[in-house]
Amino acid sequence: MATPEGFVKVQEKMQALQEKVESGLRPALAKQFRAMADCMDRGGSTQQIESCVQGAQQQVVGLQKQMDEVVQSFGMAIQTGMQNCQAKAQQAMASGTAESAAQADYMKCANEVALSQLSTFPTIEEKVNYILRGVPQ
Repeated sequence: MATPEGFVKVQEKMQALQEKVESGLRPALAKQFRAMADCMDRGGSTQQIESCVQGAQQQVVGLQKQMDEVVQSFGMAIQTGMQNCQAKAQQAMASGTAESAAQADYMKCANEVALSQLSTFPTIEEKVNYILRGVPQ
């Protein structure tokens, strides 16, 4: 069975968003790598270098955590919707609906979940843009 149109659109949107995030984080990553290299150049004890490197990584780790939270909330909403679709299909089959009909209903439901979540995508993009505005250039 073909992938529902809604999921194809979600994949396209998520891929574009991922590219935007990667591009937006490049300045912070470059700064992080330079700072980490400076830690190594300064030398010192292993503990001093590790502490310096950890400090250099803090900003990017914080930004990535924020991004993960945004994407995770989107993924959880899709997962919850899909679980509901699966429960409906199982219930239909248990009550005597043919497997092919239950599967068709499941695919329709899955598509509706994806399309519904696409409507929230502008909010997700807005949150990502807000996070990326905090990235030092």
